[in-house]
Amino acid sequence: YGDPSGEDAADMKALAKVERELRVAALHAERDEVYRLRISHSIDDGLHQALVREIDLKEASFVRVKGH
Repeated sequence: YGDPSGEDAADMKALAKVERELRVAALHAERDEVYRLRISHSIDDGLHQALVREIDLKEASFVRVKGH
């Protein structure tokens, strides 16, 4: 990002958007896996809740409020 290779602001913004979308998709997959582990009794409810909370916080850091 921001190197002098000729990237303009629009390109950098588009790249950042795609990166954010990929990270959020990865967090959704992680949440699904944690849920699968809970359903299969591989992890207990307390650990499941802690992991989902951590995933939620990470996701919140990537999701932008509309209009910003």
